[in-house]
Amino acid sequence: SSTVISCISDDDGLFTETFPSAVLPLGRKNEMMTLENAYDRVSMNHSFEKVIIHGESGTGKTTLAMSVQDKVLKDGGFFCSGKYFPNSDFSQDPFSAIMAAFSDLCDLMLQSDHCDDEHRAGVKAELGPDAKFLINVVTNISPFLVGDGAEKLNQSNEMMYSCAFASFKIACKAFLRAMSSDEHPIVLFVDDIQWMDEGSKELVKSLLHDTSMSNLLLILSYRDEDSFYLDDILPRKSETCSDIQVGNFDFEGVHDMVFTKLGLESNNAPTDMNTLCSLIVNKTHGNPFHVVQFLEAIQSAELLSFEAKSSTWMCNIERVQKETMISDSLADLIAKKVTRLNSETQTLLKAMSLSPCRFTEDVLLILATKILARVVVGENAPSIVLRALLHKAIQEEMIEDTCDGYQFSHDKIRAEFEGMIDERERENLHLVLGRIFLAKSNDHAKYLAAVHLNCVTALMISSEEDKVTLAQANLEASKYCQDRSSFEAARSFLQKGLALLEGERKWTKNFHLSFEMTRLLARLESVGGNLDSCLSATSDLLIWAKSPHETTIGLMIEIDARISSYAIDDGAKEGRKVLRIIGFHTPIRMTPFHLYFKLKKVRKLLDGKQDDGILGLLDPKLDTSTCNVQKLLSRIVLYCLQRKAFLLSIYTMLLAVEHAMSIGLSPHSLTSFTYLGALESCLGKNERASRIGNLVRKLVSLQGCSTNDDAAVCFAKIFIVFREETIRHGIHRFTPEDVDSSFQNGDLLLNQIVFEMSFFIRFWGGENLESLETSLREVYYRIRELGQTKLLVHFHPLLQVILNLRDRDHRLEDLVVVTGEIMDEEEFLRSIDDVMHLKILFLVLKTILAYTLGFYEKAEEAVCELSRSTPIRKDRFYFAILFNFYASMIYYARYHETGRGRYICKARKHKSFIQHCHSLGIPDANILLRIFEIEEACIRKSDVVKICELFDSVINYLPADGFNNLKALANERAYYLLNKLGYREVSKRYLEKVVHVCKDWHATAKYEWAIREYSGCCAVGSTIKDLRSR
Repeated sequence: SSTVISCISDDDGLFTETFPSAVLPLGRKNEMMTLENAYDRVSMNHSFEKVIIHGESGTGKTTLAMSVQDKVLKDGGFFCSGKYFPNSDFSQDPFSAIMAAFSDLCDLMLQSDHCDDEHRAGVKAELGPDAKFLINVVTNISPFLVGDGAEKLNQSNEMMYSCAFASFKIACKAFLRAMSSDEHPIVLFVDDIQWMDEGSKELVKSLLHDTSMSNLLLILSYRDEDSFYLDDILPRKSETCSDIQVGNFDFEGVHDMVFTKLGLESNNAPTDMNTLCSLIVNKTHGNPFHVVQFLEAIQSAELLSFEAKSSTWMCNIERVQKETMISDSLADLIAKKVTRLNSETQTLLKAMSLSPCRFTEDVLLILATKILARVVVGENAPSIVLRALLHKAIQEEMIEDTCDGYQFSHDKIRAEFEGMIDERERENLHLVLGRIFLAKSNDHAKYLAAVHLNCVTALMISSEEDKVTLAQANLEASKYCQDRSSFEAARSFLQKGLALLEGERKWTKNFHLSFEMTRLLARLESVGGNLDSCLSATSDLLIWAKSPHETTIGLMIEIDARISSYAIDDGAKEGRKVLRIIGFHTPIRMTPFHLYFKLKKVRKLLDGKQDDGILGLLDPKLDTSTCNVQKLLSRIVLYCLQRKAFLLSIYTMLLAVEHAMSIGLSPHSLTSFTYLGALESCLGKNERASRIGNLVRKLVSLQGCSTNDDAAVCFAKIFIVFREETIRHGIHRFTPEDVDSSFQNGDLLLNQIVFEMSFFIRFWGGENLESLETSLREVYYRIRELGQTKLLVHFHPLLQVILNLRDRDHRLEDLVVVTGEIMDEEEFLRSIDDVMHLKILFLVLKTILAYTLGFYEKAEEAVCELSRSTPIRKDRFYFAILFNFYASMIYYARYHETGRGRYICKARKHKSFIQHCHSLGIPDANILLRIFEIEEACIRKSDVVKICELFDSVINYLPADGFNNLKALANERAYYLLNKLGYREVSKRYLEKVVHVCKDWHATAKYEWAIREYSGCCAVGSTIKDLRSR
């Protein structure tokens, strides 16, 4: 395991059998105390601590980190570690050290008594749908993912790699949370992080800034001389981050180290040992690794020896000074050890130095046969021949024979052998290694083959056949990296592969290979935010595409890239261009008349078929090209919506429905049919909208929720809830997990719309605010991991309204600043610039929040501003119902406050919209009209019994679970109105219900208000504490 390997290959751990090795690092008491104190805080406070260990090479960083292992194991914790190697040309696997540590952790957990079926189920539940992002890289995680999660992921076919990488980071952190516990904290040690790949840097950076971790001690070590690679990820020293600098020893430190290694005591040591220590300080500058190497060198030269008769060490100081005068560097000491190896062993080790991976015996046998002058593979015992070649190197502790193969015992030794290779020999060795790995069938071998062959110049790979073979190897290596969420490395392999195919025959003779590599490269350039490079690649795809299917692939990538980068403002122009390329012609000057005639044609198609006939068009074997066209049309619909090209968006939606009705339905038809149903509803065509709602419901049940269409299915389910069912019955149709998991497919625009709409359903349905906040934070967190800061602004007001209702006085650093009871409008509106949709969202939520918290005057100001500057259109029905209901209730409340009749007129104006919704068949409009009926009854000063009956009918209509917002609203209005009419005792009964409902709702601010209000209604002498208890 990597833990064992780290112990063996520590910075100062190369001892000969003569020297007894110390269990703990010498001369590092203060550093060890800092490390142990950090672990104690994790163990006692269940916190997340970070320790950064740094210093020059060979100062004992690894040994220091490993010193806490015994303490961790005795305490019931888990210690896991991994080490990075020099990674020029991506010569090590992506995330290699962290994933090796995770594999260690899985092994340790499976061997412990703590791991039972319940714990494995908990790990699987914590990882959720993100588990599939680990199955490719953590080889032994499968026992924790029995069932659905154990399927391997092929990300080369995923839609958006950026979402995959965000999910991968989230999965890694969820894995650590799931594996750790109060009784079993985890210590994760990552060694030599200066050699991390780019993906690992992003993962470590994300982990360092995660505030949700607990029961975890993260130890990172790096070399000071390479620290400039880490400037953007190293955290500052803080209460939860300790910085340990490991320096060289002074004379006293070297003296203690030498005496401990030789088993000497100061009071009876030979007098020349102090002189030897002074000499060692001068030669090694106190570097612990150099000290050990120096001791080994003079022992091998018989300048230092142990006399058995006198039981003491003897040293010839004069000879040591004379014979080591030229050995002023560690390289000289290692070079002397190298010269003691025969030439064949040196050649073999030089080849091994070009790759940090462990070499298995079968690979080494082939390698030795190809690079040595004689054939070393005998018929009888080839492994014996190989071990004979490596015996001296193992004896000199230059390499180690582990259970997984042979590897160098220290980076400095590997670097020494690599430095012995001249440029010509280096290329030859890379060529041999590349061809050996290329002959193997597994993915990792193909990856290594591409790594080595890419180091060979064009002169050595000159034939057309060899270039195509290497390009294919680069494609396989890219997919290997993509499947492990290492997208920077994947992009590099594709660029190198395409460079091999440059020339006139790139697209003629090797079309399929060139097309596939260019397609993947365009996706990866889009992920990296390189829009120009992405558009250049998609331009090649569109120019050389041979079929409509290939054309739609290129267009899909281009549209996705533009959406994710908010690239252009003229959505109509770009949308028309794409539609023209795929064969759909649109009017140059779009008018409502064009929409009318296209809608009339679509209605005719729908009316000409029964529902079963339309559902029969859903063909699972539908041509891939047709599916891609429908998918592209749905993307253009959303793209034009984003770019405010509303007429073209509706027209494209109608084109998509027409195409589906003529050619056949695919899963991607859901979005267009849902949009059509919403349009018919807004036009007042109740029967048509109802029919389409039923069709959408049946389509959802027929196709299920496939991974790549989660967002579209959620979009459809939300429409069903609004159009066909009461929220009371429909809220259980979809779960928050549906929405959260749909973010993994990368369709960020559709997901943002879906989550926004689902928020209103869940808020309207009175979902527990604590649960709603958790769900919002998870999605907010996932979007932030993607680096989509422009998209985060959509979630600010949603989360802010929950925080205000929950009376949270702390604030998130990425959220809109809370200045008082209501959100800071100036800062938020400045951040969204002129995005009308977000301004509407902000003002609607401000209206709801102000009314709920009782700030009726501020609520009125928000209603007036919204009505004056950004009137809500009927097509935004999920905003419009909420806004008009609360606007009406605000004006009723203002009437009761001021007695001004004009407020009644304004309330009834907004009430008319709810009546319109009721006429359209929107089920939940009925309960809202009942609430308005109560307000009107109070204005007429009806009999108190009738008023109470009306209130009770509304409250009893609402289900026992959920709908806490409407329950609180109805009970509060009952309390307020009855109290105003003079029925104090009756009103107090409703106020009691407000207290209970707000407590269940987790609306702390409203709950505190209700408690204070209730205290004023009770008898003198009752305390708030008594009231809380009651």
